[in-house]
Amino acid sequence: MIRNFQSKRRTFSLLEVSVVILIIGIFIAGIFAANSIIKKSHIQAAQALSKASPINGISETALWLESSLETSFADSEQKNGVAISAWSDQKPTSNKVTVSAVGAGPTYANTINDVHAVKFSGSSVDYLRTL
Repeated sequence: MIRNFQSKRRTFSLLEVSVVILIIGIFIAGIFAANSIIKKSHIQAAQALSKASPINGISETALWLESSLETSFADSEQKNGVAISAWSDQKPTSNKVTVSAVGAGPTYANTINDVHAVKFSGSSVDYLRTL
């Protein structure tokens, strides 16, 4: 009799299939969340290194252009491939220099280990000037 019952049950129930799909979905969501956390940690590590840099303690610094800090660019320009109109001076003193784009200007790039970067195409129409 037990043998007869086991031979009839060859398929999975809808509940069992649903549980398996739910578990797989949780694993996939965890992978995407971990990827996002890793990217954020790369950016935060670069920002921490920049803030702890010895250049931050030099009061006579003429200009410090740092691409990894959140205050370097306008929020609307912090997207991959967007032209940068201004780059904020990060030196520790209050007399900061204004740096603006000339022509098309360089573009924002998020390609170096998920850390903010600036891409210059090498042409004569994408450079910066201080005012």
